[in-house]
Amino acid sequence: MSNTIFSDILGIILDYDGTVDIRGDRWSKVMLDAFRSIGVEISLPALRQTAEAVGTYLITDDVIQPTDNFSAMMRKCASLMLQNLYQNYSIDQLFVDTPDSAAAIADYCLDYMNAGFEIDRNVIARLADRFPLALVSRYYPNFSAMLDEFGLTRYFKAIIQSRSLGTDAGDADIIKRGSDTLGLPCSRVLVVGQSLTSDIAPALSLGCKAVWIAGKNRWNEAPAGVGLAGSLRDLPNLLQ
Repeated sequence: MSNTIFSDILGIILDYDGTVDIRGDRWSKVMLDAFRSIGVEISLPALRQTAEAVGTYLITDDVIQPTDNFSAMMRKCASLMLQNLYQNYSIDQLFVDTPDSAAAIADYCLDYMNAGFEIDRNVIARLADRFPLALVSRYYPNFSAMLDEFGLTRYFKAIIQSRSLGTDAGDADIIKRGSDTLGLPCSRVLVVGQSLTSDIAPALSLGCKAVWIAGKNRWNEAPAGVGLAGSLRDLPNLLQ
């Protein structure tokens, strides 16, 4: 695919999920390894089902507070997952009753995130040197606190959370808000995300350019004119 479609880009909007955030479906395996590191033996399907149930509760019941950084969020998440696994999959109650269990799982996940950001932080810094950046999130009420923890806040001119706007990040209006905050027409903005329906389609509907973060086995699904990347780390090469 020719990169000339991005030659007139003046700003970039990143969707937090799948770009700056956890690395797609690998996160399930990371979580599984984190639980197994403290001796909790469960299957990947059981973990995914538990994580989905707990994640929905965390967001909808406002358990996660705006001031919670990644470490605090993961401790809450791990504690609830351990309780769920005890109730539904008969793990040893010792894991639920030991406060250090959730902390150890959270630390494991934090180490994984920090290792990734050792590389991704440099990528984001390179992009910020060339373009004003905006970041949008569709789920997390605390992603500003997480950005601070990972040393990323300074790279973004705008940080926009859909819940505070009363809209879903999949809607075109949050992308339009990002474009307006950057002070740029949509036609000069590149939107980067991993969802065709929530990120790419709304971007194209506004006249933005788009890059889809996806596995190569799915690239044939991309609409015409959309850039393709396996991860955020590929983005600078598409903008040369």
